[in-house]
Amino acid sequence: MTNKALHDSFAYAASTVAIDNRAILLCGPSGIGKSAVSLLLMDRGAALVSDDQTQLYSQKTMLFAMPHPNIANKIEIRNLGIVQVNAVTEPVPVALKVNLDREAPRYREKAKQVKIADIAIPEIDIRPDLNLAPLKIEYALKLYGLCAT
Repeated sequence: MTNKALHDSFAYAASTVAIDNRAILLCGPSGIGKSAVSLLLMDRGAALVSDDQTQLYSQKTMLFAMPHPNIANKIEIRNLGIVQVNAVTEPVPVALKVNLDREAPRYREKAKQVKIADIAIPEIDIRPDLNLAPLKIEYALKLYGLCAT
């Protein structure tokens, strides 16, 4: 990553994990379960990028996620506190934005699009059901996620 990319990066309210070098931004209000879903995805093989706040920057037509410098390699686990974990240290291309929403629609014909730093990212709403959310997010990445190039 260049110094310019680091200089141009900005904090974004999301917990972020990476699957196959494709970042998934997990968004939603405080207490919705972003860290819990991240932890469940990590248990299934995803890598933590950042918990709660993610640094983003755009380069050409891609958006990249990287750990926020103040909380790199850390995740909050409810009832245990903030713990040190192995996490991604290099920028990862953002493939999907997931909104954890208790009122998420039951059916989805296609992903919405959201612009972050003028880059279009597929966006989907998923109920934060801790039993199924990780599986739904993995399928959403396969169905709607941008390819890492």
